[in-house]
Amino acid sequence: MSSQTFDIPIVILVGGQSKRMGSPKHQLIIDGEPIWERIVKVARMVSDNVFISCRKDQKTEFESPVILDQYEEIGPMGGILSSFEQLQYPSILFLASDNPLVRHETLLELIAANDSSVAATCAKVVGSDYPEPLYSIWNRVAQSLLLQQHLLGKYSLIKTLSKCDIKTINISNLSASNINSPEDFSELTKRLRDQ
Repeated sequence: MSSQTFDIPIVILVGGQSKRMGSPKHQLIIDGEPIWERIVKVARMVSDNVFISCRKDQKTEFESPVILDQYEEIGPMGGILSSFEQLQYPSILFLASDNPLVRHETLLELIAANDSSVAATCAKVVGSDYPEPLYSIWNRVAQSLLLQQHLLGKYSLIKTLSKCDIKTINISNLSASNINSPEDFSELTKRLRDQ
């Protein structure tokens, strides 16, 4: 645990179907532990309020407190909306469960840079055109837009972010490697071995 933790909750989203992977991505093992546990350890270095956002059928898998998805089949937007409904905080830091390279230094940078008057403060890989919506602090001011997008059947977080004011911090691609397929997982484990 770092010497200072912050009150901001961190929510790790694990409710996805993992269709491309063929098995639950959050349960993939790296260095002897499931990815979700690695991310929880990093998150606890900066916050005492760490939650897992999951489907109802997953709730017994986790030792951390859970937020049950109230919106099914809409992807991570459902986890974000459910978190805002169940947690009474002005800002929530969201992390994908398929990014085992999350760094506590980046989380601290996001917290330091956050401006609660904008929809989100997002990590952005240097050279990328888009922010990382699940390596971001979403602020409560975004909740109404998220609900509106949901009602319109528009679930893309990237497109939602493009409709509002956000802040970004630049990160290297070494701390933002999402695993979406067996090939991604193989490439990442090779890269970690070679370090």
